[in-house]
Amino acid sequence: MASNWKNPFTIGDLIDPLADEGARNLWGVLKTQFGTRIFSGQSENADASAGNDRDKEFKYLKNLTGKTPAIRMFDFIFYTGQSPFDDQSIERAIDWATKGGIVSFQWHWRPTGIDDFYTD
Repeated sequence: MASNWKNPFTIGDLIDPLADEGARNLWGVLKTQFGTRIFSGQSENADASAGNDRDKEFKYLKNLTGKTPAIRMFDFIFYTGQSPFDDQSIERAIDWATKGGIVSFQWHWRPTGIDDFYTD
């Protein structure tokens, strides 16, 4: 009996016919690697106390495994409200993508006038 355990899914095309070239290229890579490779990712340290060292986790993983995660998650936390801190996440995301990395963003909502975004 033939087993299809390795790839039991049908991988189709993107559902957005207007997807740009970057999205189509990324989908092509993910699609060809499906079932054979794992893409790892890591979220940056989004804490303002990290200062300019947003690479702490990436340096650790590179030293531990010899590899750098393909996916890097940035955070829009400091783009919400009136925080005077600008961690340059958009510029760093562009740099990551330019170097061939896959960009992901999360957005911790921080209402204007509230310093602690995890409130009751």
